[in-house]
Amino acid sequence: MSITRYLSIALPVLALATAGGLSEAALGASPSAAVSSSSGGLTAAGTSAAKKKKKPAARRGGRVRAAWPAKHGKDRPKTPLTRWLARQVGATTSRCPARKGSRVRCASRTKSTRTASVARAASASSPVASAAADGSLDVSIRARARSEKDPLQLVRSYEIPTDDPAYVRTLNFSWTYDSAVAAAGFVAADDRVQSERLLDQLAALQRTDGSIDSAFDVSDGAGSEEFTSGTIAWVGLAEVTHDRTFDDKRYLKPARAAADYLLSLQLDQGLIRGGPAVKWASTLHNLVAYAFIGELGEVLTARGSDAGARYTAEAERIGAAIDTHLLVRDDRGTHFIQGLDDTAEPLDVQALGVVYLLGRGDPEEAKAVREYAEQHFAIGDRSVALSKDPETFNMTYEAKGPFRGYRPFANEGAPDILWSEGTNEMRLAQSALGEDTAPLDEAIARFAKVTAGEGFAPLQSDRTDNGRFGEFHVWPAAAPAAWTLLSRAAPSFFYAPGASPAVTAWTKISGAKAIATFPDGRVDMLEADGGERRVLSTDVSARDATVTVDGTLNYGSGWGVYLRASADRTSGAVTGYCVQVDQGLGQIVVRQIDDDRELPVALAGVTPASGPQLTGRHRLVARIVGNTLTVSFDDEDLIAIPDLAAASAEAAKASGQDPASFPGPTSGKVGLRAWNAAQVLINQVTVVKG
Repeated sequence: MSITRYLSIALPVLALATAGGLSEAALGASPSAAVSSSSGGLTAAGTSAAKKKKKPAARRGGRVRAAWPAKHGKDRPKTPLTRWLARQVGATTSRCPARKGSRVRCASRTKSTRTASVARAASASSPVASAAADGSLDVSIRARARSEKDPLQLVRSYEIPTDDPAYVRTLNFSWTYDSAVAAAGFVAADDRVQSERLLDQLAALQRTDGSIDSAFDVSDGAGSEEFTSGTIAWVGLAEVTHDRTFDDKRYLKPARAAADYLLSLQLDQGLIRGGPAVKWASTLHNLVAYAFIGELGEVLTARGSDAGARYTAEAERIGAAIDTHLLVRDDRGTHFIQGLDDTAEPLDVQALGVVYLLGRGDPEEAKAVREYAEQHFAIGDRSVALSKDPETFNMTYEAKGPFRGYRPFANEGAPDILWSEGTNEMRLAQSALGEDTAPLDEAIARFAKVTAGEGFAPLQSDRTDNGRFGEFHVWPAAAPAAWTLLSRAAPSFFYAPGASPAVTAWTKISGAKAIATFPDGRVDMLEADGGERRVLSTDVSARDATVTVDGTLNYGSGWGVYLRASADRTSGAVTGYCVQVDQGLGQIVVRQIDDDRELPVALAGVTPASGPQLTGRHRLVARIVGNTLTVSFDDEDLIAIPDLAAASAEAAKASGQDPASFPGPTSGKVGLRAWNAAQVLINQVTVVKG
């Protein structure tokens, strides 16, 4: 692979062709006529051919480092899915042979159909717009000149069957959003090399004003010269996610430039408009901008920069505008609409809106939106069928199912498809709420197996649909692959600033050599010859909180979660409450510890209805508020302590101790514990304060 410095060049335009012709109203500024998307929502708004386009700013330039598969050896990704994503990076050559008589079945190079242009779901993380009832937008990059010689190190958005009518034109097409979420997915998989290859390339392609094209042809560097807020925010969020996870600062400069560009598009009420040529505001764009700019503010503040306070304040202004203008409470339920004055209902804004509301400290509203999504978007009993019709073309994948998941829109006339990207986003929402994701995990895995035998990513959808809401195809795609990684390994990726439900940073207190922590927040506590293994959250403190733990006891004595915990800086002695999955006793037990002195008599201990066998994977939820504590185990309400002080005094007396020597802790951090010969994997810990 050559390492290229990308400088400013004349780029081709993104041609917007209509299937049936668009009215002047459809080309206006109404978001209902041009649906915005999570990746940036390319829309008809402001793109009339009669309007003269302003020449975009120059590209920043920069170096891009080699990575697998161009560079072999230790950088090879560890899983089939991350290897597939890595192989999607960079240009590829057509597998359609030039000679006649080949056995390779290929699409016609001259056949003209709507599926021969690049178009993806309207609000469904894909930058194409639902235009109007009289026609839909088709989107393609049509190069005026091949002035770029070097391919880009970005993710090709699709793995397209060679006989599909869209194969030739879409072979090397890359939505910038796909590369951003793929980079974040690599971060979630702890694959720093692959993440940095994509983020280096995105930083080099960023323009000097902080913007970046919404799409590229990776074979020659041709860019769309269309700029949308969602795309820019996703790139910035991926950059901040990398720097926060790996304690780096290499992408702070491009991230700040992106944030400043977005803030230059802010409307009077606080929302970010969809792009420089439009006046509408998309809910998804603003949810992403809020998360990105708020996270940037927190990172800068943590590093002592005065600029952090400004970004934090701007994020709060965006959040207040989202709460006021984009969240609806009516007789149908609590849900997010598609944008300012646009009542369409996409799935992605519900899923990521759940996580947003948790970050805003409103778990009840988050649960209400989750329930709304389940009622209006869930679908089941689906199959994947072959079709020769150009509008529904799929002659590669066939599977009986039954499959279940979520559709991209709840609107009448919306595509009746199972959308795997959005289904994984809903998995993120369920995980953020601390729900049992096992049923949805099984459904996602079942659908992914349609392509698993060929080593591909999940299909974008269960059927092809070309309508006014955009286009969906039965192709393996980069976006659902990335979200498969993000929804499982990095539930903190989209959490709003200031109240991240997922704990991702841990400080080892004792038994450090037998503890492995991961960037996504997982904690692996290995067997340690009877010694204690303890970690406390690095930065999550709370007096009142609901703590949800997804933990697996492979064997041994058990594990516990600390509440209101602190550790002596010198000795590491812990003070706090500990809710324990105690295999030795066959019970869920609540204990109190003061400076490593544990009351011999527990505050409470109950055997679950399922019995005393506590090995395996379980879900524990502990809620501590004021002087009360409740505990559920695998959705069974098990323990309720209405007066912690009284329970502590009673346990102290029963232990022959002075109750005054065991004062109840009033605040502190969340932590984890394993003891004796236990081998424990904590898959996820979420904390909702209050």
